[in-house]
Amino acid sequence: MAVTNPKLELFNAIDARIKAEVPKIKTFKLFNNQFNREGAEKAFLYPALMIEFVDLNYTSKNERYQEADTNIIFHLGFHSLKTEDREIFVLAQEVFQAIQGFSVADICSPFNRTREQQDTDHDNVMVWQITYTTLMADNQANRLRRLVYVSLPIVTGK
Repeated sequence: MAVTNPKLELFNAIDARIKAEVPKIKTFKLFNNQFNREGAEKAFLYPALMIEFVDLNYTSKNERYQEADTNIIFHLGFHSLKTEDREIFVLAQEVFQAIQGFSVADICSPFNRTREQQDTDHDNVMVWQITYTTLMADNQANRLRRLVYVSLPIVTGK
């Protein structure tokens, strides 16, 4: 099957991988600062994993193909009052085991963990951030929109 939207297909592939490899995760979404706005957001179950595409730095390889050095932050969260705080380390390791080296054919190179840190500014929610890098491919530029120069002979009325 041809890739038509690399970011969407990558997101869906990560979702499927997490569901298969880390079944403890109850919610998987695109990050939108949900942990800070839990009251204003639609309810979601914990433990939760939200991913954030933070940097996609593109380099053109030809007129239709670009590659992006991509950083993706995985925001892993759970209610610290309902779970032993040490559980965050167990979950973070399970996410690492599922994602490190993960790749999707024709979309991205193997994921490589580059950073982890605790995010401490949440009420009763423990959040751990894990940053991965990958090289994402996009060859979906629309051929039909390109400008084509044509040289035609001039014909006069004689």
